[in-house]
Amino acid sequence: MKYTKKVTAWLLAGCMCFGMMTGCGKKEIKEAKAKVDMQKLQEAMLTTQDDLPEMTTISSKDDSGEELFATLSDMEYDKIQDYFYSHAADGKASEVAVVFMKDEADVDEMLDDLREFKDGRVKTYENYSPDQVEIAEQAVVFAKGNYVCYIMNEKFSHIKATFEKAMDESE
Repeated sequence: MKYTKKVTAWLLAGCMCFGMMTGCGKKEIKEAKAKVDMQKLQEAMLTTQDDLPEMTTISSKDDSGEELFATLSDMEYDKIQDYFYSHAADGKASEVAVVFMKDEADVDEMLDDLREFKDGRVKTYENYSPDQVEIAEQAVVFAKGNYVCYIMNEKFSHIKATFEKAMDESE
């Protein structure tokens, strides 16, 4: 009887330790599988219009892609699967960014960050290029699945339609 109590006590203690180690573990994020080739998406979005200015692009593919991401957001980079951000080389209000999130639960946070980014860009244009403010104010930020998109351009609807077509074709 005494032996049975000791064995039972040790088994329960072992089960409790095992339960504490597994129950308090970090939530494992299942990486989203890319449905869209970001390079092709970028090319398609930037060639939608013939009159887009020359664009400078940073992306997750760059050697310093992680550091450059801070241009758009201060979100932890380990939440980002892939991204690109293109802006007019001549300083005009023409910008396109797409961020592919690892976890759809982080999409709302990225939407908020890109809206703040847009507001900052509007203030920049107010100070340095007032003729571009109206275009900057009309910039759109939206999401589809794990993809968050930011478009600032006079004819943003053409670029947005290209993004949405690529998303629809990937489903």
